[in-house]
Amino acid sequence: MASRMKVKASGIDMTDKLLDTLEKKLAQVERLLPAGVKGAIFEIELGKATKHHKTGKIYRAEANISYGPVIHRAEGVEETIEAAIDVMKNELKAELRKGRTKKKDEARKGGRELKRRVRGE
Repeated sequence: MASRMKVKASGIDMTDKLLDTLEKKLAQVERLLPAGVKGAIFEIELGKATKHHKTGKIYRAEANISYGPVIHRAEGVEETIEAAIDVMKNELKAELRKGRTKKKDEARKGGRELKRRVRGE
């Protein structure tokens, strides 16, 4: 990853296997960053959502991606930490795609307006 990654583990042990899994998942997200973005910062927090529960959706993964003035945030709460990372990754991918689509739609809208003005409508 060319970007910086800060990982914080609260209430769980950060193993090498977990760190490798996290890096693989975030590499998929990093490919969706806008072209020309250098030095994005990934701030990841992994841990338990509650201290007293033993079963259920107790693991959470939270991510903040920042580059320039833009910040994207996602969170996943699931029964295993790996599943929570997957949910977080999917949310991040959806948010990055949404931003890309929004930018294209705005450009098309501007093009339509310009065409109307040229036609004299």
